[in-house]
Amino acid sequence: MFQKEQAVSRLIEILVEYIPNLKGQIEDFSKDYFAQRALLRGLMNMHSEKNPLPDEFFALQDELLQQELSEKQLTDVSSLKPCLINKNVYVYTGDITAFKADAVVNSAEPNLLGCKQAGHNCPDNALHSAAGLQLRFECASLMRGQEAPAGCAIATGAYNLPYGIVIHVVGPKVTFEVPQDDIASLEKCYKGALTIAKERGCKSIVFTPIAAGTLGFSMQKAAKVAVDTVLSFLKDPANDLKVIFFVPQERDCIIYDNLLTPHEEKKGDLHPFFNINLF
Repeated sequence: MFQKEQAVSRLIEILVEYIPNLKGQIEDFSKDYFAQRALLRGLMNMHSEKNPLPDEFFALQDELLQQELSEKQLTDVSSLKPCLINKNVYVYTGDITAFKADAVVNSAEPNLLGCKQAGHNCPDNALHSAAGLQLRFECASLMRGQEAPAGCAIATGAYNLPYGIVIHVVGPKVTFEVPQDDIASLEKCYKGALTIAKERGCKSIVFTPIAAGTLGFSMQKAAKVAVDTVLSFLKDPANDLKVIFFVPQERDCIIYDNLLTPHEEKKGDLHPFFNINLF
């Protein structure tokens, strides 16, 4: 019978061999299972794509991640309520690694290698952590040390995620001002991902927020580009694709709700002098 505790312990032993200067700290780490599991995630996040791993690692890692996936209560589009503005558009907030769809779009670093900050709670880190290190190695093989330009979209396998494919997009990095070129690059991310999904025969696609937060776009500006681009794509009857916007924070749902509600249906629950569309 598969023992998660033993698997986690062995996986940590394998990974720590690549960072021997941390051995002392890791040996002193709490032996509580959840602390050890968090430690494993952190070590996976930090593992360099330049260091190949033995088959034993991937066999144990996959068994662990598949076991964890089986323990999650997966959500799919059938359990969501479609938006009023378009029956093929939905908003989801929850665990990005517990949604089942044909494709997920990851807002990636230009090298596509995933967030290497141990245990970080961004969608990029969550997706790479739940997929397994094969995802990082595949991205490294595709990029060969290069960086992808802003606006590009590249598909890979999803490995231990409940998705068919992962589509990595590189959003533009902006400062306070958002020039038109960067808006065009962000639009290109969405168009590229939608095109790949259609070409691959996908019926559903989940978008994590692209370029919002650390890349400089406010959630409002990024969401406006996202919604406008997706709605334009769905105007073509041939593009029969279910599109789900993943919103990490509950407080940001109002932004998408406002953008995806027909004008005559919008509720006047904001201050009369506050126009969310100005931001």
